[in-house]
Amino acid sequence: MTDIEKKSIDVTLDLIGRSIKKFREIEKIKGEKFNLFNILDRRTDEVKTHSAFISELLNPKGSHLLDEKFLFLFIEMLNRKKASDCDWENADVPDSNKLKNVIVECEKDIGKVKSNNGGRIDILISNDIFQICIENKIYASDQSLQLERYRSYINRIPKQNKILIYLTLNGENSVESKLHSGKDYYSLSYKKDILDWLEMCYKESTDIPIIRESIKQYIILVRSLTNQVSTIEMKNEIHQIILSNIINSEKIAQEFNNAIDKVSDELKVQIKDLLLKKNIISESELISLKNNNERFSTIWLRVSKDDRIFFGIESFSGKGHREGSLFIGQVDFNRSMENVKFKYHIWIDGTIEDIWDKYELYSKLQEYSNGMETTKYNIANEVVTKIAEYISRHYKSE
Repeated sequence: MTDIEKKSIDVTLDLIGRSIKKFREIEKIKGEKFNLFNILDRRTDEVKTHSAFISELLNPKGSHLLDEKFLFLFIEMLNRKKASDCDWENADVPDSNKLKNVIVECEKDIGKVKSNNGGRIDILISNDIFQICIENKIYASDQSLQLERYRSYINRIPKQNKILIYLTLNGENSVESKLHSGKDYYSLSYKKDILDWLEMCYKESTDIPIIRESIKQYIILVRSLTNQVSTIEMKNEIHQIILSNIINSEKIAQEFNNAIDKVSDELKVQIKDLLLKKNIISESELISLKNNNERFSTIWLRVSKDDRIFFGIESFSGKGHREGSLFIGQVDFNRSMENVKFKYHIWIDGTIEDIWDKYELYSKLQEYSNGMETTKYNIANEVVTKIAEYISRHYKSE
């Protein structure tokens, strides 16, 4: 790389850095970092946060006292989805003028779970004309034949319009169900669809401060969960900088992941060495250290007397579960327990503790990369100390 190319890249990065700093200051002034869902540790609770909040807005008899206003906007959003998305063209969406006597139920009990019946529907919207069943997924995986059971339930009840919706952060189809997306059920996303609906709800509640700001708090949470923390204004400004410096921006994008992989792998090795040197774990308790080119950049340990349980530190790359945060927790690889959190690595619910969120992780990696040996040691030791405290609380006391 020539000196001129390096200077051009430095200028691009500086412009983006200034833009981010400016909007972070605006965010600070507006108080958007203060979020009750984060403070109460309810970010990812599907039942008590997401299904509860969404169903309350949808409920014509909800505490917002705005009758069918938010439900109308939701049905209108579904109809726009049907008109513009080919995967939704066969969706049995009701008309938005058929919203009389609607009942909205959260965690609707439809009987004891059997092979093709029963369970609890996250959100059920119904009246004499239509029935909308929403299965809400933030991080949890599908239960056995879950969508099949819900499809069977709504098929048994005669309605003019019936639709089964599979709601996830990014609008993925179910990988567990044998039902056909676009026919038996329809995928919806928080990232686009729910956010669009929430923005309309926000505009409709501008004259009611408590409702307006509650919706705003939830919008910020959803943006965070879907990695859209940047404001539209900030995105537009950064896009303009990129489009004004396309060649330099492409070079930065090409090497971004490689740079993160290099520094985070170095940090992982130092953490592993410190864990052994300080006798926090033994060689036999260190199962593996996965590099960033594997699925998740993780350290696996076995320090529990229970042979089913492993212990992991994930993810050093800013990618993976919990929005790319670095966290520690217990794992049941044998899938022998019911209280599992995530589909692939089977983290045990209630055992996970964050070390750094994604943005703090990136900040630490930057500091680690540019720092002297003392700085690097301190950053690695910060993680090691938290791991030691966790092990002491959960394992060594057994």
